Amino acid sequence: MEDEAAREDDRVEFHDYYKFKVSYVTQKSLNLTFLFVTGLTDKFDNVKKELVKCRKEFINFFEEILQHRFDAKTFEVFDPIVDVIHKNLRPKISLVGFSGVGKTTITKLIRAEEIPMEHIPTITGDIATVRIGKLHFHLWDFAGQEQFSYLWNNFIKGSDAVLLITESTLENIDKSKFFLELIKEQAPHAHTAVIGNKQDLEGAIKPTQIERILGLKTYSMIANDPNNRDKMIQIIADILEMSAEVSPLLKPLF
Repeated sequence: MEDEAAREDDRVEFHDYYKFKVSYVTQKSLNLTFLFVTGLTDKFDNVKKELVKCRKEFINFFEEILQHRFDAKTFEVFDPIVDVIHKNLRPKISLVGFSGVGKTTITKLIRAEEIPMEHIPTITGDIATVRIGKLHFHLWDFAGQEQFSYLWNNFIKGSDAVLLITESTLENIDKSKFFLELIKEQAPHAHTAVIGNKQDLEGAIKPTQIERILGLKTYSMIANDPNNRDKMIQIIADILEMSAEVSPLLKPLF
């Protein structure tokens, strides 16, 4: 019976619900359930590994304490473990768009790096880890030149969020419709929005008009202005439907 109970405890279950994957594992001897809510794009094997590890670490830390009265603040010592788990399951954010629209500039803006004042084509793309508040993300900025289009499917696959970057010209916006189908095919569950970059240029199409053309929520941006970093981070939080109330690890920012 004990072996059967142990097997029950080791069983990780999951259900896809609305826009989320809900995974959980129990520890019946302590009347505990450990639950992760992740994106639909997260691979279950990866979530399972981290969930089982979380349960093991938590029990190692607190098994004796749970038998007695305790202060909820006691669990704050577990925060570093949570940080490591989030790093291992960090969301993938992809920046897509044709060459010259400002993808690399936006990447540098988010990473608080020096903003390039001239366009230097990204040859193969860039994958970086960025930190927003206390949360970590994979940021994928890939080559927008059409000769690298054969790579785009693999780059965008598995994204938790996709930002379609345009340079706010009618020609580029119309051409960018190509990416809508690509996103639908390769990242159907991703949170998706448009960044109308270069809004400071004469004749720039307004976000409301871009939104009507592409059918996606559109945010205005001037990516070569370092003062817009907080705005860009707020946009990412908005797209991922995160807030300081929902995600306390964002509190250092909001």
